[in-house]
Amino acid sequence: MIVEFKGKYKKQIWPHLDSENREMFLNSFFKKFLFVENGIVKGWVLLQPSKDRILIDWIMVLEEFRKQKIGTQLLDYVKKLARKNNMCGISVNTGNKTFWARKFYEKNGFKKVGRVKKTLQIRL
Repeated sequence: MIVEFKGKYKKQIWPHLDSENREMFLNSFFKKFLFVENGIVKGWVLLQPSKDRILIDWIMVLEEFRKQKIGTQLLDYVKKLARKNNMCGISVNTGNKTFWARKFYEKNGFKKVGRVKKTLQIRL
């Protein structure tokens, strides 16, 4: 079952996060959805909604629950969410060193459409 994170299950998630990722979970800008089975959080996805598309910021399946298609189910949920909200697409940046991530997304219907050379950001 996939549920939106509203604070419930925080005690299960927090041990798996560093301080930066905890900030992301607490930031209302990100939409957060959890894969929960029998009351156990097995994975999650954090999204950045925009006017016309969804950006997958982070998808995570806890190590002991990998190879069970949980990541694929989370992606399918994001696809349904995008269609329901009339988005034109879903984007994800995988980076150059995460070949396994790119392979996962391509296996689930994503196509490489470009390359980001450098990104600058500022934290306020």
